[in-house]
Amino acid sequence: MMNKFPYVIVSLLALLIFSSCFQQKSYTIKTPFRSEDWKLGSETGNCKLEGQAFLKTKDGDVKTCAGEEVILMPYNSYTEELYNVGKQGGFSEASNFEPSIKNYLKVTTCDINGDFEFDNLPNGKWLLYTQVVWQIPGRDGTSVQGGDMIKIVQTIENNTQKVYFTEENRSY
Repeated sequence: MMNKFPYVIVSLLALLIFSSCFQQKSYTIKTPFRSEDWKLGSETGNCKLEGQAFLKTKDGDVKTCAGEEVILMPYNSYTEELYNVGKQGGFSEASNFEPSIKNYLKVTTCDINGDFEFDNLPNGKWLLYTQVVWQIPGRDGTSVQGGDMIKIVQTIENNTQKVYFTEENRSY
């Protein structure tokens, strides 16, 4: 897992900033990074999160997150700021992004059906991210379809939460 951290950080940046092909502006994060806000990510508990991520094509075919990483991070004022800025149009880079966030992530991979799960989670509020992407041929090469998927979830003590990423969770 340690060798995947550079990829995870790139994925995390995509999650946090919802950068689009058309957005080329820089953003300075206003909320200070405080490690105590992230402690949920280093704790364990008796909660479980199970889910699935999928999108439908215009033709009705179902595409899943098969093989994509699913990233779970504590929801706090830092991630809330980036989530809200992203929903308002995004940005291409954060000049003061805190790299130690990687120490508080929980990461898994979607199986062939687009299913994923996280075990031994503490009770709390989380930001959940993955991608459902595929390519289609075009006159000028291939075109990437689908996109980033994000959802705010709450784990509940001694409970298994079911989470479904669908079109409504897609960021543009």
